[in-house]
Amino acid sequence: MSYTMKKLLPSIFISIGVIVVTLVLYLFQCKVIDFNDNELSVSEHEMRVDINEDGSMYIVEDVTLELDSYWNYVIKDIGYAKNEKVEDQLGFEINNARSTFDEGSFVCRVYNEKGKEIKPNILNNYDLDQSKYRSFKISSPGNFVTGVRMHYEYRILNAVTVYEDVAELNWILIDYWDYLTSDIDIDINLPATTDLSSVKFFGHGVARKNAVEQNGRNFDIDIDKLHSGELIEVRILFNKEAISQVDESKIVHHDAKEAILTIEENIALEQAALRKT
Repeated sequence: MSYTMKKLLPSIFISIGVIVVTLVLYLFQCKVIDFNDNELSVSEHEMRVDINEDGSMYIVEDVTLELDSYWNYVIKDIGYAKNEKVEDQLGFEINNARSTFDEGSFVCRVYNEKGKEIKPNILNNYDLDQSKYRSFKISSPGNFVTGVRMHYEYRILNAVTVYEDVAELNWILIDYWDYLTSDIDIDINLPATTDLSSVKFFGHGVARKNAVEQNGRNFDIDIDKLHSGELIEVRILFNKEAISQVDESKIVHHDAKEAILTIEENIALEQAALRKT
């Protein structure tokens, strides 16, 4: 080995060592978005929910994430199952009226903190029960930093349950999360043929009446903060004729309106009692 080569070896090893250490430190500061991590929060969450005449629900979400450092990827979980308590509450099954996820409907766009669109990589995530959830792993060529905005679009088929005497949307729009969400704005739009005199709105969780404004067939839910463990659930009753394009096989051949009104009345009484204690 020549003297020149011997001279170079120590500096080469030092350079390689510096690169390895730098890479390790970089990887340690990059994280996966774990929704149980207190170092994540949402500074703005906008949601538009369009109820269609076939009973499907098209949802558009814009979520701005506040992150403590660099993050590798985002997991987007979408619950598409109806409220499992309904059958117990009403005393009959709604098997034929189960909701399903429109597999080809999912759209995701990502915008960095400066508003520039980033092309994401999207993979299916199979960690959750596929009969109730669809989950997507979203990454990008770089890493996500604070201020990144996630734009989602997707469709849930047969979200509305059509009974013999009424149509019902009973849905948890935002589930129990383990992080703080601020500035929540949800717009729900019923079909154009909805008879406004038939509409009855019930909010559960944080979606209480003083946070909801009705304007015709539109409901606007504005909430300043949603804390860990809180949810937003709605139940809307309206005339079944508004779901004019429903698949006949999906109709539940039972009356349900009076039973649902009684259920909601009892829930309201329970909540009032709790407030007094």
